[in-house]
Amino acid sequence: MSQQMQQVRLLHPLNGSHIDMELPTDITFNQISRLLYERGFIQKKAGGYQYIIDERLCGLNYPLATYIPDPAPELLTISVNGLLVVLT
Repeated sequence: MSQQMQQVRLLHPLNGSHIDMELPTDITFNQISRLLYERGFIQKKAGGYQYIIDERLCGLNYPLATYIPDPAPELLTISVNGLLVVLT
């Protein structure tokens, strides 16, 4: 069985740049963070990063597939949020 892949566009939290990638749909958002650190797209920081798809905050331990709309878009836009999120 072949692995499902999704084209994504990740939007930088500060400078308005983006990076396009093809990612396996079973990758978690924690793993995406590590990948973005390795590629130099974002810098490690205390509190880490959050990801937003269609105004939904994504759980860091959940796979990308959890948040892909049905039908899946050709290019899925993901906002990288660098602000600390405080839940009350």
